[in-house]
Amino acid sequence: MTLCSLVLSCGLFDDITLLHINHNLRMTAKRDCDLVKNFALDNNLKFESISIDIEGLAKKNKNSIETEARNVRYKFFSEFVAKNDALLLLGHTQDDNIESILMHIFRGCGLHGLVGMSVESDYPVNLIRPLINTPKIMLYEYAKTHNIKYYEDETNLDTKYSRNLIRKIVGEVSEVYNGVSGNILKLSDIAKKAAKALENKLDEDYFTKKDGAVVLDKKVMGTGVSEYYIIEAFKRAGLKTGFEAKHIDAIKGLDNGKMLDLPSGFVVYSDKESFVFKKSMHNAECTMHNDCTQNDMRLLADADKLEGATLRFRREGDKFKKFGGGTKKLKDFFNEMGVPSRERDSVPLLVKDDKILVVIGYEIADEVKVTKDTKRVIKLWKE
Repeated sequence: MTLCSLVLSCGLFDDITLLHINHNLRMTAKRDCDLVKNFALDNNLKFESISIDIEGLAKKNKNSIETEARNVRYKFFSEFVAKNDALLLLGHTQDDNIESILMHIFRGCGLHGLVGMSVESDYPVNLIRPLINTPKIMLYEYAKTHNIKYYEDETNLDTKYSRNLIRKIVGEVSEVYNGVSGNILKLSDIAKKAAKALENKLDEDYFTKKDGAVVLDKKVMGTGVSEYYIIEAFKRAGLKTGFEAKHIDAIKGLDNGKMLDLPSGFVVYSDKESFVFKKSMHNAECTMHNDCTQNDMRLLADADKLEGATLRFRREGDKFKKFGGGTKKLKDFFNEMGVPSRERDSVPLLVKDDKILVVIGYEIADEVKVTKDTKRVIKLWKE
């Protein structure tokens, strides 16, 4: 709200849409939505809003409310930006940045976690944070000076939410140490420069890309800066946020032939010579089209027939009834598909009752193909 009035007063844009999400976590949530909507109407602005049962969605997806709210928020933003070819402006302030940095520290992070938010970012879409260097107190002063009505979110005082707890801690520490906020930001700036310097020294020869996956040579483990190679592999694979120090440590200790789930639907596989970072199977349902090609059909499966399937890697004697019929030894199928021997142990398989239903990234089994009786279809990613 206040951000929009600042943009208006500067005359930067002549076509502004306010985006609002009602998480339905408070009795006053609709009141806040109406305030933003009325602000838009009073200033001849466009307005779009969605209403989400964020608590129910978080339980369903086994996420914290804060994580689920962030996922929903960025999905809404991304879809709007793509649909309207828009520029996204977020209202994060200096206070938000400081809280985020401390959250990263408490969760476990390296230099990249200390960097915090940037003015410009390309995740999840190209966006700008014009107020990231502005203390929140200045927004209150601006709103008061210009008679802009606002409401305070009463849950900001509820310390069961991690960000609110950190906000309280910052306030209490600031009473003892002068300049706490400025010192945290100085540390963030030092970390940003150090991280950039390390990134510039990474050897490109350790990275390769194949079939949409980012392959990181395990020789990086002897460089002394392996965590920075792993972070860079995350980013090149498309995972730009959500990973923590615990993920990096888990990858370092990943045995050959094993797989690790990463945030946002990514996985990493470990083979004898490398770590392979890629998107996992896409779980969203999709609809059938009459013009699907034979190759398209190999990536579509009957979702109900995959219920109860588990993920594993190949075993001696595995057989596969491939799409269109014909049972083959998995070894022969790999030969037919031209899969290099060194990569075969890291190809994930969806298996049910010891039957291979999906060779992920290559083909589905005939028994899970889409038919006229199929009610739910899932699409499998193939980069």
